[in-house]
Amino acid sequence: GAATALRAWLERRIRRPFWSACALIVVIGCAVALVMLPLTWYDSYTILHRYDLSRESPALWFHDWAVALALGVGISALAGAWFFRVVRRWPRAWPLVAGLFAAPIVLVASVLLPVVIEPLFNQYTPLPQSALTASILELAAAHGVKAASVYEFDLSRQSTSADAFVSGMGGTDRIALSDNLLASFKPDEILYVTAHELGHYVHRDLWRGALYSWLGALLAIAFLWL
Repeated sequence: GAATALRAWLERRIRRPFWSACALIVVIGCAVALVMLPLTWYDSYTILHRYDLSRESPALWFHDWAVALALGVGISALAGAWFFRVVRRWPRAWPLVAGLFAAPIVLVASVLLPVVIEPLFNQYTPLPQSALTASILELAAAHGVKAASVYEFDLSRQSTSADAFVSGMGGTDRIALSDNLLASFKPDEILYVTAHELGHYVHRDLWRGALYSWLGALLAIAFLWL
């Protein structure tokens, strides 16, 4: 009954249903995150430091945790409040309406990921022109990846591992290499790793991931409807 009581209390103070629903989701989301905080800390800080997979300071870890929490509860609040509005507006047809709207939401999120969300956690800077950069861009162009630059991101602030990825859709395509990769691998090894990541793009794994996200949303909607 705690959530019901909280909802009633918020609705008495926030007269607009959309914003009272947002507030309810924010409070519950933050409460769940705080309850889970010890396990989150153990999983993504203690274990990684124990095996020297990370040298991140507690302050930086809590910064990233807080940013992820704010981003998560913010998106959940807006999406959840919109969902409740759809249910009220179309009491019978809301599963169909929500399912149709979920597809463009997933696609927009995939497009915005490299330019809005990823820079919240790491700094991305274009790599200067070099033989390696030219080789990567030539390889990308030969396989239909429309990337104008190769970016370096400061993964070393969070992890000792080496990583690279390709993200984005519809003009926001980005090839990103971690500073750890650039510092510890030879140019031909870096090109090999990048080719693997480009393979995900060529085989449309990004689009497949968006499709799976939409199907997951449809399953969640069907579960709520049932």
